[in-house]
Amino acid sequence: MDLTSFSVQHELRQYISTRITTKAIPFLTSPPRVLTSPHYLLPSPKHRVGEGEEELQQILLLVRKLREALVASKRIDEFAVKVYECSVYLSLLCGDVMQLASSLPRLVLELYPSTPVQEQAGDEDLQQLSKHLGLESTAKGHERRQRFISLYLLQILCLSGRATRLGQYSNEDSSGAMLQPLHRGLREYKIVKEKVEEEVHGDLGDCGRMCDRVYVALRDVDPFALARVLEGGEGGGYEVDGWQRLVLLQVVGGMRNAAWGVARRAYMYLPVGEAVKDMIEGGATVEQRTGREMEDSERFLGELLLLNTNILPAESSYKDAKQDVKPQDTPDSWDAEDQPPPPPALDENQRENDLRLHAFLTHQFGSTLPTRLTPLKTGHAVKLR
Repeated sequence: MDLTSFSVQHELRQYISTRITTKAIPFLTSPPRVLTSPHYLLPSPKHRVGEGEEELQQILLLVRKLREALVASKRIDEFAVKVYECSVYLSLLCGDVMQLASSLPRLVLELYPSTPVQEQAGDEDLQQLSKHLGLESTAKGHERRQRFISLYLLQILCLSGRATRLGQYSNEDSSGAMLQPLHRGLREYKIVKEKVEEEVHGDLGDCGRMCDRVYVALRDVDPFALARVLEGGEGGGYEVDGWQRLVLLQVVGGMRNAAWGVARRAYMYLPVGEAVKDMIEGGATVEQRTGREMEDSERFLGELLLLNTNILPAESSYKDAKQDVKPQDTPDSWDAEDQPPPPPALDENQRENDLRLHAFLTHQFGSTLPTRLTPLKTGHAVKLR
């Protein structure tokens, strides 16, 4: 089979599309690891790769062969652009930095400048896959192209000098070892962004400004600034999409460890909320507390350590939503006395925030955590030193 033949390339792309829609999507009954919040939290045992994720990895190998064929045939057209965009998405889902780094530079610096902008939202198979995983984006045309360019810039910022798998270093405790490669990315980012804007694509608009905010957050080791980007709280309403978020999440572990190191040097104590205090003492669990607002102390710690569910998605958001079944109205119930409404349940996201913070503190201090709990005039705190 001559893969330099354009017709053979189209046949291979059609075969890839069929495997995505008939095998990968049906097998993805649970999200890939890079889409699960535990992947970016505490150290955990290696998880077995699911059937759907394994299928995506096999498809990515086929896409790699197709990319190599495009280079060998010197093909630069709309078809080549779509193949490289497919490679970028699959590389992110498979956590393959090598394939991502092989796809984005040529896509942004060579293919995009040589092909007109297409108004459609991408190939149908990738749209189906994105929708299935909750990564669907409404961006089209020029905006969609800008978002791919931002992936290239974010890859430089967040993954330069990193391992070949996304998040491979995300759970290590040495913040210095994690952040050191980012310094190379900071230097490279300024050079590449200037080249992209001046020589290739012009002003990148909101996408470029979002990347600049990430640059500043990493340069200053500012977890609050990174949290605001992930939350979409800055930039005139600009929100990162699921694909951009996948790249940004790769620096969460390093930023968290660096922020924790600074906090332990700067503070004697860090405040904790009532629910977390009870969990540390081994008394009332967070499930027993109802209708509670998030306290300022918990909001501060959650943002400092990048643990909150508005930064890392709640685990429950990946589970199938259960339909509320309304009991059938019967004549016997028409005259029944009205039952008092149940007490308000603890917000699921807040419950998960509390559990994450308690788990993080337990991981840091182990069995000594209860002895570090100390009362304050307006609550409780954990002694850091």
